[in-house]
Amino acid sequence: MDGMGVGDVCEKGSPGLASSSTTPSEPKEDGHVILIPHSHIFALMLQALKLPPANYHHKTYPAIRFMENACGKEIRDYHYTHVERLENQVTLLERYLDEAKKRIKKVRKGWFYAVRYMSSYSTQIQNTTAARRLRGQDSTKGAMKTALASTRKLAKRLRCIGLKSEQCLETTDSIW
Repeated sequence: MDGMGVGDVCEKGSPGLASSSTTPSEPKEDGHVILIPHSHIFALMLQALKLPPANYHHKTYPAIRFMENACGKEIRDYHYTHVERLENQVTLLERYLDEAKKRIKKVRKGWFYAVRYMSSYSTQIQNTTAARRLRGQDSTKGAMKTALASTRKLAKRLRCIGLKSEQCLETTDSIW
């Protein structure tokens, strides 16, 4: 850019655009106003500050360069693979969210039924004990076996549900 004047930059485009295969848009004269794209002004500013030309870290094609000159704005070209990767991440997160909602619904329903059954088993034990005492039969061992066995099974099932939900939460936490 050494030895370049304002006219040279306007004719050839900014140094970042000099390698373009298409000619950039010409500055237009409309009465008293001369339109100069911002990329040219930026190139002149860099030249005045004795800094190297702007280095863009993204691929731009001639059509995008033309649009940059015409609009006076920087346009970034996000590649299709990058956009698709972002979409895949979003769909993956949506799937995790749906699985978590189903898991929460299943666990909530399980706990609801477990509490309901535990309450009914407790009521059954109380009723059996009260009925046996009223009849004068003190031994409730045989009648209580089924209620206690059911309560034990339910407690084991509750423990398994709790462990499974904790494991699912741990795997979900490791994803984030």
